[in-house]
Amino acid sequence: MQEIVWKGIYYHSIEHCNIQPADDFIEITSDISGGLNEIDYQINYLILLKRNWTTARFNISGHISHEKISIDAMKETNTGWNINGRYVDELRTCVDIDLSLTPFTNTLPINRLGLPVGDQQIIDVLYIDLLEKSWKAAQQKYIRLSANEYKFENVPNDFESRITVDENGLVVNYLGLFERVY
Repeated sequence: MQEIVWKGIYYHSIEHCNIQPADDFIEITSDISGGLNEIDYQINYLILLKRNWTTARFNISGHISHEKISIDAMKETNTGWNINGRYVDELRTCVDIDLSLTPFTNTLPINRLGLPVGDQQIIDVLYIDLLEKSWKAAQQKYIRLSANEYKFENVPNDFESRITVDENGLVVNYLGLFERVY
């Protein structure tokens, strides 16, 4: 098992993340606590990944201010996502997930794509803005700049940043948003 701690610079948070490889899956469990603009939050998530870093299932629970949040989702083979018991057709092309309060989910496409230095790829993701309590299909671009640095962009480009990773593709620094402290 590997334990990682991230400090959320923008989100004023701390995240304790555990990565547990198994024979067929990689299990990620994490706790995030923080506060932004008078909104306090405590979020727990569980992500089950296939060995190729594709998401098979995830569960998010916790509270945002005094409101509880609960999302249970499963990627259905060759179709799309089942979220809280309901199939969501507009998410069928989304392979990866992106949770707004954690840099961990950037590791998913970084490891799944295995881009050579200089290459780039646009991907479809299920983007979950936890503080807004919303989710949508979104496009993102990853450009591999060096062995351990990527440029990340929303498509169309209304946000971009640089992401530094370690030898396992795990985020060390997400410029302006997150910094690994352990």
